Amino acid sequence: MATGGRFDTDRPPAMREPAMSIDELRARMDALDAELLGLLARRAELSTAIARAKRAQNLPPRDPERENELVARARALAQPPLTPEAAETCLRAALDACRAVATAASAPVPEPCRVAIVGLGLIGGSLARALKRAQPAHRLTGVDVADLSGGLRQNRPV
Repeated sequence: MATGGRFDTDRPPAMREPAMSIDELRARMDALDAELLGLLARRAELSTAIARAKRAQNLPPRDPERENELVARARALAQPPLTPEAAETCLRAALDACRAVATAASAPVPEPCRVAIVGLGLIGGSLARALKRAQPAHRLTGVDVADLSGGLRQNRPV
């Protein structure tokens, strides 16, 4: 767009183009989000490989010096309208997300075990469902107790 007889080069290209509708702008943003998420998935795969290599070499999972280097690099690479602070915030969010994925992927899988849950009311039933979702290999047995002095009334798999 011309402003005062000259081309406005201080604005991002998307803002210099002819006016777009909100739907068109959102469609472009959706495409960028898809690209970002794809790149983050690739980064998470690499983070997982690094976490496994560190574990195999008995290295600590975090390297504060490396993280500081990455943050400094992100700040230096920031391009307007993204500020260095915003670039750092984005990178730290990516680091946290990839670290969580890598930790979960490289964590040892617990051996299946048998768990008895005493009481099949709201709390016991909720606990059983949550445990089964979190650890599907575990074998759960629910025990319904009439009362503390009444003894076992029913013993059934959950």
